Amino acid sequence: MMHWTTALVLIILAITEACTVIGVGKAATVDGSVLVSHTNDAGLNPADLRMVRVPAMNHSEGSMRPIYNFQRNGYPRVRSKDRGPQYEPEANESLTPVLGYIPQVPFTYGYFDHDYGMINDNQLSIAESTCAAKTVGWPKSLHYGHNLFQIEELSKIALERCNSARCAIQLMGNLAVEHGFFGEYGKNQRPNYGSSSEALGISDKYGETWIFHMLTGADNTSAVWAAQRVPDTNIAVVANSFVIRTLNLSDTENYMASENVESFARDMGWYNPAEGPFDFAAAYSWAKPGPSKPLYGGRRIWRIYDVCAPSLLLDSTLGQHPEVETYPFSIKPDRLLAPRDLMEIMRDHYEGTKYDMTKEVAAGPFGNPIRFGGSTKNVTGGWERSISMHRTTHSFVLQARGNLPDEIGGIAWYSLGAPHGSVYAPFSCAQSTVPASYLSSRKNKFDTNAAWWAFEFLNNWSMLRYNLIHADVKKVMNEIQDEAIALEVSTREQAMQITNPPERISFIESRYNAFAQRMVDRWWQLAFSLIVKFSDGYIIHGDRAGDMKAPGYPAWWLQSTNFGTWPTSDAYNPPAKIITLQTPPHHSITLWVVSAFFAIAGEEMDNRDGVVLMYTASPGGTINGPGPGGMILIGRDDQEYQMDMQRGRLQRLLTTTIFVCFFILFLDGTNRSQRLSKKTSHQNTQWPYTDNDTERLNQIQYFKHLLDIERSHFHPLGHMNKSENVSGIYSGLWAPLQPKNYKAQVAANEIGRVVHPQIQPYADYDVNANRFNSDVASFSPGGVFWLVLSTKPTPVAECNDDVAYVTGQVIMHDKQSTLAITMFNVQGIFLRKVGRLTLYGNIPDARVELVYPTTYPPRANPVTSIVNSTVQNGSLAVDDEQMHFEVSPPRYSIYGSQQQRLRTGQSLVDQCSYTLDMNVETPDKTSAPMVHMHSVAALGGIVGSEACQLYWSANVTYVGENFDQFFSKASHYAIIMAILAMFQIYLLLRQLQISSTQAMAAKVSLLTIGAQAIVDSYLCLAHLTIGIVAQQIFTLFATVSFFELIIFSIFEMRYLLVIWKARRPQNFTQGWLLMRRELTTLYSRFYISLLTGLCLIYYGWHYINYLVFIAFSFWVPQIIHNAHCEVRNPFDFVYVLGMSITRLFLPLYLYGCPKNFLSALPVYQQQMQPEMCYLLIGWVSFQIVMLYLQQRCGPRFFVPARFLPVKYNYERRIDADQMSLLRANQGDEIDCVICMVELDIDARDYMIAPCDHIFHRPCLQEWMQVKMECPTCRCALPEP
Repeated sequence: MMHWTTALVLIILAITEACTVIGVGKAATVDGSVLVSHTNDAGLNPADLRMVRVPAMNHSEGSMRPIYNFQRNGYPRVRSKDRGPQYEPEANESLTPVLGYIPQVPFTYGYFDHDYGMINDNQLSIAESTCAAKTVGWPKSLHYGHNLFQIEELSKIALERCNSARCAIQLMGNLAVEHGFFGEYGKNQRPNYGSSSEALGISDKYGETWIFHMLTGADNTSAVWAAQRVPDTNIAVVANSFVIRTLNLSDTENYMASENVESFARDMGWYNPAEGPFDFAAAYSWAKPGPSKPLYGGRRIWRIYDVCAPSLLLDSTLGQHPEVETYPFSIKPDRLLAPRDLMEIMRDHYEGTKYDMTKEVAAGPFGNPIRFGGSTKNVTGGWERSISMHRTTHSFVLQARGNLPDEIGGIAWYSLGAPHGSVYAPFSCAQSTVPASYLSSRKNKFDTNAAWWAFEFLNNWSMLRYNLIHADVKKVMNEIQDEAIALEVSTREQAMQITNPPERISFIESRYNAFAQRMVDRWWQLAFSLIVKFSDGYIIHGDRAGDMKAPGYPAWWLQSTNFGTWPTSDAYNPPAKIITLQTPPHHSITLWVVSAFFAIAGEEMDNRDGVVLMYTASPGGTINGPGPGGMILIGRDDQEYQMDMQRGRLQRLLTTTIFVCFFILFLDGTNRSQRLSKKTSHQNTQWPYTDNDTERLNQIQYFKHLLDIERSHFHPLGHMNKSENVSGIYSGLWAPLQPKNYKAQVAANEIGRVVHPQIQPYADYDVNANRFNSDVASFSPGGVFWLVLSTKPTPVAECNDDVAYVTGQVIMHDKQSTLAITMFNVQGIFLRKVGRLTLYGNIPDARVELVYPTTYPPRANPVTSIVNSTVQNGSLAVDDEQMHFEVSPPRYSIYGSQQQRLRTGQSLVDQCSYTLDMNVETPDKTSAPMVHMHSVAALGGIVGSEACQLYWSANVTYVGENFDQFFSKASHYAIIMAILAMFQIYLLLRQLQISSTQAMAAKVSLLTIGAQAIVDSYLCLAHLTIGIVAQQIFTLFATVSFFELIIFSIFEMRYLLVIWKARRPQNFTQGWLLMRRELTTLYSRFYISLLTGLCLIYYGWHYINYLVFIAFSFWVPQIIHNAHCEVRNPFDFVYVLGMSITRLFLPLYLYGCPKNFLSALPVYQQQMQPEMCYLLIGWVSFQIVMLYLQQRCGPRFFVPARFLPVKYNYERRIDADQMSLLRANQGDEIDCVICMVELDIDARDYMIAPCDHIFHRPCLQEWMQVKMECPTCRCALPEP
């Protein structure tokens, strides 16, 4: 019965509690307007889908206004002669029964009507959300009903008679109190509390936005209501629950309420004044126990607030509860909002959050966020309730602007169907008609002339393959939505020029109606095109070969089905001859792997068993398929030498890991002579290619003369100081360049250039081929530019004063996102005399050289020849022969040299190659003294990639010293860390031997070792990352990372497994399946903790000191475990001291050393924190002292005796009855089953277990060092 009740409640929630309301104050919007929005999600009801215009009317004196019951009317909404032509009865239709009458007023405003009233001629706007309350009312039409009004009619009457929110609230409240209010009611035997009350968002042209609540009053009649104004700077959300809390009725500017608002709750016992101020939501809200109702509305409130004000960091898991205010009534958004922002919110399925309904399993293989309602087939549970839903019939954003005429300022942004697949079209609050397609929609009749069906049909079609179809829908939807917003702006501007109000309204109406119909027509075209494009599981682009694609299913979904196991053996069993014909011959294989393999892999088996893994394969046999092949686990008893084998395993493990480490990182079979001999064939000697010393010097002098010519051309006044050094770190800004501007700058730079740098790849590499393009420059408008350079000598010593070889790294940031970054290595040439730096990036395995004309002796004007030259495909083409001066070291590759063994990112042949052409600016030597004798103050120039068509300019200034200091300090640090890591390995091996027995292993805390393992895993990742980024120190940091990998993945994980097994010995002796389950549990908990810690570090980086403090609390779990389980001596104290000291080195180095290697890197700014050093030393020392005192004074020495449990006494004496029983069972001689020697009872040198078995004291004490179980009956033994 409980399951059916829960299912019924969920169905009722799905049918009625569906609408979401957002109200925005005037100071929270970009244009000073006020906004309210509404999603009408009660799609199960056969509602009237029309947006009907009710015209303004004059009424005769003494006339009465009929009141109708609009609940479950279906189509038509009402048939009446006093609501305008759209509601008048058609042929053979009767008038809707009247529930009652109230006096009519002489004049009523015109308004747009739907299930509820929307907006009237005066910009008064109303949005509705059904709520749950503790009272229910019924209409007068029922024999047990007393009430006349429901919220539908109240909202319509308010729009007919009021032009302000205050008027509407007071009018609706007074009518409901006088005549009675009813909501969704149900039968009198089973009231529908879940939808019995209402909430409205109300705004007006006077700049006020209010939230209004109403419920039935005493004895199921009358009403109770309250209203609170949304602060002008804030937004408020109602999601099917009351949100008004305390009421300050003395503040009439912000609060309104019925006179019985507090007294009724007090009379009903729902409010006790002694408990505090009156809380409206706590007193009157109703919520069924469980998470369904709190999350149904609370998640939406969180999502809307989080989108508008992410800085608040609200908790998404709290839910909305009547008793406690988990989310505020309103919040101030981080930015000003526009109607478009509310439209996007109403299209939301929690995309990008952990509740993303397009990502979970229920979304299916194609990411469908739709969760259908209906019967749950007796299954208890629920789905997330998104803002946009498939059952949304319509939604709108109502905009009121008091600074504009009503017909211009009041806009109904109206959407049909589910918001995530629909466009919001503008309608003026004063226009008298809407397109015919908006009035012809019926749920039970498909009609291409109906606007609603255009959007409903395409939304349903999208469900077939949501991730692909909706992408096309969203693209067109955004385009049309942009047109709609632009249309409203242009219409407003043009309408303001029309002075005659009727003409102005006619102009606006014609433009808005034409757009709405045009939008519907385009939507039908889109729908029909997508039917063609996405049919039969294909994506169809045309009629030619290759125009159809079959995207298939995602791999994760196939793996969750029977796809990967089909066909099973019971579904396919061909004859033996077929198997023989189809199976290729195999040789019989038998592989025996002894248990030492499992020790190296970290899979520790039961100490009493040697385990052998045998794999056999024969014709027709596979592991999973039919045949005799497969895996076999065989156990045998090797207890007599198990301890020797374990020690051997540990020794082999240490030897193997250290050997592999040094083999991988340091063994290089290529000697220097072999590497240098790999130079390309066209260059067999060093430039200038002559053995004659005189000619050599002449050529060098000629080359320097060319540099002087180029220097005089670019610096004719001689103001350019010679730049000695370009090494260092530079920071500045980069900005995109238009291709034509870049090429014009390149052409300008070539004028007067005599000596041309160029790049020559060794391998077959086309510099200008099209590449994969994901660089920051491809999408960013600019950002921060870092340039890290190092100057190296050229192979020709005589030219080092004029030319330098330069290597380094470029780091580009996107100014709009700190996570968007592009990094690439560069090499190039620095002409010291000319002050020009040319760098080439992302060109693997290449040499850099200078090209100049070979005319010798020098011409009168070599510049003339060079000016007539051209640049083709990145290389110089001149009229005369060329001379090549290779500046880079022989066969040098910045990606393949012995100093760099790892490439980062994508394959370099798929990345953009860049050319950086920059001029240097030297500081004024007569001004401030130079920093560290650095002669380059700034760099500026252009960067381009012909391969990717990316061009930008960059200007940087010197900010830091040479990287040599950083590399030196980092190298020393890495060596120390590697030594400490090896010492930690020794300590772990020592401790593993001590914990080799079950009893000793069980004394160790899993959390202590697990915390150390997680920290070591982070150190492994951190050092590997630094090594990848700073390639020159990769080998040293990779060594540290490898040692940390060994520590946590082999030794500490093995230690965790030993402890886990010691606490669950039975589970490791009951077969492979149970043992595998235990291993899975251990490893999954460890890696989940590891990933959780990474998230904490990422999101809590500002609290890193607290996280470090927690990380260095690793002995605390052991202290608690010692006291809880009364454990003594779990660790060798050398292990405790050694681990504490070695682990403290890193934080003390970073926090306390002002000259650590990070301080030498200007990119990273770090402040010394000596107080953190003192805190960590004191905290870790305190933990060590506690462990020592527990070892010397007892594990519970700090716990008061009265709080300690009764401890078992192994020294208790045997009474006469027990002695008689023992002698009766064992005879006169009572033996110790451990040593098989007779016990001397009179000497009292014995211990009695809780199971009453007796042993020698030394025998049992030694036994309990191995196992904490009785040697006779295997019962567990408590700590002595």
